[in-house]
Amino acid sequence: MVQKPWGAGSLSVPLCLLGVLFSCNLPGGFCLGDAVFSLAGISAWSAGSSGLHYPPYAAILLFVPAAVLGWRFSGHRLAGWGKWVSTLILAFLALSLLFWVL
Repeated sequence: MVQKPWGAGSLSVPLCLLGVLFSCNLPGGFCLGDAVFSLAGISAWSAGSSGLHYPPYAAILLFVPAAVLGWRFSGHRLAGWGKWVSTLILAFLALSLLFWVL
């Protein structure tokens, strides 16, 4: 069996995982995105402690490169996984933003 080589497409997985960590609450209530926003002196929510939660949309900066690398270098190891997961997450984020705007 021929194994796929490691390469730029393989970076789609860590970028995707970092995006998930940036946008989700971990056990204990810790959210990496909230911590980064508070370090920058920015509220992570549009209305104080409610409203639109900004970190998932800021994580787009991680999901887009993950999807691009996964699709562009799909012959690399793990690129397929990163490509599909990041593309699905981007689609869900786009739909949620669309429903929030409407």
